[in-house]
Amino acid sequence: VTGKAINVVEFGIDNTGATDVTAKLNELFKKVHDEDYTEVIFPDGTYKINGTIDVTIPSDRQKYLYIHAQNRYKAKIEMHGTREQNSEGYSVYVGFQLNPENFEETTTRGYNVRFDGFIMEGHELPADETTSPSASIYCIFTSQSGNFNSNDYKLYNFTCTNTKFIGTYYDMYLNCNIFDTELKNLHIENVENPLNMYGNLSNNNSLDSV
Repeated sequence: VTGKAINVVEFGIDNTGATDVTAKLNELFKKVHDEDYTEVIFPDGTYKINGTIDVTIPSDRQKYLYIHAQNRYKAKIEMHGTREQNSEGYSVYVGFQLNPENFEETTTRGYNVRFDGFIMEGHELPADETTSPSASIYCIFTSQSGNFNSNDYKLYNFTCTNTKFIGTYYDMYLNCNIFDTELKNLHIENVENPLNMYGNLSNNNSLDSV
């Protein structure tokens, strides 16, 4: 498959950490899906987000999506917690939400998503009227939409490598069936719920140097 890359800074996204880039990243990832990009490059810098970044998972096994730092550990995703709730009364989760291409029962599989080279750093707010964290930073997670049937969904060939998770609530929350997953060279520090991956089925997954 011939790759098609997009650079987030060239798209106009701030990498200084001075402004929130949640909306702009959602605009970019919509373009990635609509125009069949295969690679998303984050140049060196700090990217501040305080909400959900929707990333669409390919449903065609011949397609892939590679999301990575241009230089390893030089791109930091600074995740700021939130006390907000959506219209359905659920928390607004902060991080990259992996969504199927659609929610039809016949489309039950997703393929070939890779994250590499990031620092993902949490800045969690206290929950309302308490000193405990608000528990909103999920980093990389499968869809939390009420339309999403995680019991039936099968995710193949998800990869996360060379990534540091620091001070978050979750680092990964893959609430679906996973196959051929590779997690390698991960640094996990002060994460309340590390490596939450559970579904009815899983096979041929690997964990190395965590």
